[in-house]
Order: sequence, then C-alpha cells, then structure tokens
Amino acid sequence: MKKILIVIFIVALSSALYAQEETSYVKDFLKANMLINDGNIKDALPILEKINKNVDDEAVVIKLAEVYIALGKKDDFNKLMNRSLKKEVFAKSSTLRRFYANTLATVFNNPTEAISQMKKLVETDPSIENYTFLAKLCEQKKDFSCAISAYDKIIEKEPSAENYYKRGLYYYNLELRPKALKDFEASLKLEKNFMPMLMISEIYIQDNQTDLAIKYLEDAVKERAGMVIPEYRLAELYRIKGDFTKSVKYFEMIVDRVSDREKPYVIRQIAGIYYELKNYDEAYKWFDRLKDVDKNDTISYYYLGVIAELKKDYASAVKFYKELTFKDPKHTFGKKRLAYSYMKLKDYEKALSALDSIDKNDRDVDYYRIKSIIFGEKGDKKRQLDALNEGLQKNPNSEDILMDLADYYEKLKQYDKVEEYLRKLLSINPDNPSALNYLGYLYADQNKNLDEALKMIEKALKAETENAAYLDSMAWVLYRLKRYQEAFEYQKKALKKTPDEKEMIDHMKEILKALGINKSVEEVLKDSK
Repeated sequence: MKKILIVIFIVALSSALYAQEETSYVKDFLKANMLINDGNIKDALPILEKINKNVDDEAVVIKLAEVYIALGKKDDFNKLMNRSLKKEVFAKSSTLRRFYANTLATVFNNPTEAISQMKKLVETDPSIENYTFLAKLCEQKKDFSCAISAYDKIIEKEPSAENYYKRGLYYYNLELRPKALKDFEASLKLEKNFMPMLMISEIYIQDNQTDLAIKYLEDAVKERAGMVIPEYRLAELYRIKGDFTKSVKYFEMIVDRVSDREKPYVIRQIAGIYYELKNYDEAYKWFDRLKDVDKNDTISYYYLGVIAELKKDYASAVKFYKELTFKDPKHTFGKKRLAYSYMKLKDYEKALSALDSIDKNDRDVDYYRIKSIIFGEKGDKKRQLDALNEGLQKNPNSEDILMDLADYYEKLKQYDKVEEYLRKLLSINPDNPSALNYLGYLYADQNKNLDEALKMIEKALKAETENAAYLDSMAWVLYRLKRYQEAFEYQKKALKKTPDEKEMIDHMKEILKALGINKSVEEVLKDSK
C-alpha cells in the first residue's frame, strides 16, 4: 500500500510540475509579445529561444522566426525552420511549412526554395489551399508549367469555372493557345463570365479570326455593360475590319470613360473615321474637340484646315493652317496647304511667302507644283513654267511634274511639247494610265498614230475599267478608225457615268451622225436604260 501511495505522489508531483511549466511558458510568451509590441525585439529574443528549447509549439516557432527576420538573422531563421520541420511533431504541419515557404518567397525572394517546401507539403497535405499557394509561388517565379501542374490537381478536386480560367491563363502565358482556349471555353460553359470571353477574343485576335473575336467581345459587352476594355477592343477591331460605322459607335461609347491619357487617341480615331466616311460636319466637331483636349496636338489643326478647304471656307482654312504652322514651324504640309488657301483667296503674295517659308531641304515635288499653280492663277505664265522646270531639274523622274508640263503646253496648244513630255513620262513609267490615256486621246483628236493610240487607251482601260474619261477616249479613237458601232457602245457607257460632260456629248453627236442615227443624245441614253 505504501508503494502505491508513493507512485501516486510521484505522478501527481509530475503533473503539478508540468502545469507549472505550462503556466510559466505562457507567461513568458506573453511577456515576449509585449516586448515586441513595445519595440524591444532584442529583449524578446532570449525569452522566445528559451521557450522554443523546452516547448514544441507552432506559435512559438513562428514568433521566434519573425523575430529572427526582424533582426536580420537569416541564417538563424533557416536553421530554426529546418530544425523544427524535421521534428516529428511538425513534420506534417501545413501552417509551419506554408509560413516558411511564404517567408522564403516574400521576404527573402527565394521562390525556388519556397516551391520546394510547398511540393513537400502537398505530398502530406494535398489540399486545394496548399496547391493554390504552390501555384501562386510558381506564378511568382514565372514557372507556368509548375503552376499548371498544381492546377491539374486542383481541377481534379474542384473543376470550377474559376479554376479552369486560371489554368487557361497559365497556358496562355506559355503561348499554348489551343489548350488555353479549351480551358477558357470550359470555364465559360460552367459559368457565364466576361473574363474568359475577353481571353477567348484575344486568342482569336492573335489567330487573325476577327469575326470570332468580335462575337466574344460583343458577348462580353452584353454580360458586363459599361466595361471599357471590350468596347475599346471592338472599336479597334471594327476599324481594322473597315466597318467604320460600328467602330465609331464604340469609340463614342467610351470616349468619356477612358483616362485623360487615352482620351486624345480615342477622339482622334472618332474624328478620323468621320473624315473617312466623308461626314465632314462630325469630323470637324471632333477635331475641334481634339484641339481643346490636347493643346499640343497638330493633327486637329491640319484636318480642320482641310475640312474648311473642302467647304470652300478658305478664310477659316488659313486660320487653322496659321495656328498649325505656329505650333510646328517645320510642318511642311501645313505650309503648303496655307499657301494654297491664300491662293484661293487671291492673296498671291502671302501664298508665295507661306510657300517660301518651307526649308529648302523640304521643298519636294508638291512645292514646285503649288508654286506653278500660284503663278498660273496670277497669270504669270513665264514664272509658272519656270517653277515647273526648276521642279523637273531637281526631280527629273517626277511623273506629276511631267504631267503638269504636258498640261501647261496643251493649254497653249503646243501639242509637240505635250507629246514630248508625255513620251518622257511613259519612258519612266510605261504603265501610267493617265499618261497612256492622255497621249492616246491626243493622237485620236489629231487623227494620227491611231493604232498606237488604240493600244495605249486599251492599256489604260485595263488598269481602270470604269474610268469615264478613258471610255470616252476609247470611243473617240474607235470613231477615228471608223469602227462606229464599237465607238457608240463605249460612248454610251462613258455618258452613263458623266451625262453632263459637254465634250463627251459632242463626241456622241459625231458618232450618231456617222451611224446615221437621227436621235438626240438624251433619247439614245433614255433608250439604253
């Protein structure tokens, strides 16, 4: 009986001592925490180290590890974590190993070792939470294959729309677009969401499948109305596709919702599209807004000037071009348009002054052509010709200047000179349809070299089959060759395109006379409808 009492006493004493030790450890742990909170981290260190020697507790290990980190004791931190994780009591601890992996990745920028720790953890605890964290670490390292492997396991356990979407992103980053597309489609099948719609559209854009890209973007807009990204992409795709009406619709939808940095670009697109659509009133409105939004923009002033010219409002054109050239003194196009607008206002001196303000190194073919036109409008034929000759001297292969010279001599009825310059032009470019038609018609009108004229005009028409002027030339050369019925058919076709052109009407009268048809041109055209 005495022996039994002694055993009981020893057990009781042991329990009491353990309880005292437990109480002491908790008190010390709280004391260490208070020191840390007061900023006395160094004073907390020996207390936590003492507790960790005597007690196996995750909270103590983590707190001690945090103190080592705060004090810059990286080696002590690694020793502590490796030593602790080797203990049987912590070997399968998800909390401790995940803490170690996270610290390695975020504090010590060592994602490789962090991934290694998480791969060990998922062997013992293959939870979705652990695989998700592993995937996150792999993504941080840009090891997307590793992230995909983690999500393979996640999707086995939880094949959700979100998980398919995330794995699809990793495939996309590896440029494995077919696999990414499959995952995005799987995600979309499980849950209608605009994000996979956007990614699917992006893949189709890269694969040049514009119509499919547009389909998914349209779906994304329906799913999440008011989102700028899909509307922006649709605006761009429709612009590239050439569907300007739909493109401008989407640009107008987003213009007041994009950032201040992007706003000038969007307004520029809207203005440009309306200009392409020849809706000059809307184009003017948006270019005018552009100049107010972007004070340094010069494109707006240029196109405002061009639109003013199209409306024959040359005074406004001058105003815009002057502002343009003030903002950008080297804007050659602006100076040329300014000169032309002054010319239309018959202010020839200012026109020439604007033109001559162009740097000598930037005086291209158009410079000399416009200068020639200004002198022509002034009635100064000599200086008009001098400008063209100077332009030709500096640009001997300019087809435009050679054509202008031909026109100059044609007005003077010096047809040998016309032929000379057209021949020179065709020696440079034998396929120039305007020159072929011009010389072919000249021969037909002079009733000479008709076989050569026919070949020239045939070649011009092959390039531009519906050109009314070329059809008229063909009719006239056929008339000269006494092929009246063929001439009649070509002349009808030409007049249907330009029924009010006097020269064409006169040609038709001659052809009708040769055919013995006693009808007016109007009656013939009416009968042929």
